[in-house]
Amino acid sequence: MKGFAYRICLVLFACLLVGCGSNEIDPGDKVGGFLVTKGDGLDVTYVWDLDCEQEGETEVYSCVSNVGTNANISVGIYASLTGDGKDLDTLWEEHSYELFIDDRPINLDAFGYIDIMHPQVGPMRVWNVVIVGDGPGEITFRDKGVVHDEPFESTNTLAFITPAE
Repeated sequence: MKGFAYRICLVLFACLLVGCGSNEIDPGDKVGGFLVTKGDGLDVTYVWDLDCEQEGETEVYSCVSNVGTNANISVGIYASLTGDGKDLDTLWEEHSYELFIDDRPINLDAFGYIDIMHPQVGPMRVWNVVIVGDGPGEITFRDKGVVHDEPFESTNTLAFITPAE
């Protein structure tokens, strides 16, 4: 009977670890009422197409988008800006990036990345992290990393609004 009780305790402890473990955000999780998911690349609005304003000289931005928008919130890399002949795959391997919503880390590997064509800079790769704005509200995300050997960090608030009729 002792062995059985010991095994039960181990199972309960393992369940506790799994339940209390990572607070990483995975595809399909909801944060503040917003769905955090992957985009298909077609019906997605990228950060550079959002209506954003920088707050003073800080790296803090306020962005507005209409309810119904699927917004990709990640920073991308593009080979054309380096001028050093490195391809997108090499640059992707060399960059580092972290993304957080409400100070919870996003499990970027679970979301994966997509290659897209940016209208000004050409071929680009972004993490496939999309916020589904199916109702009004705000969500704050923060990112930091190193791209093209340049460190960066920014905080963004994205407000989904109902358009005036």
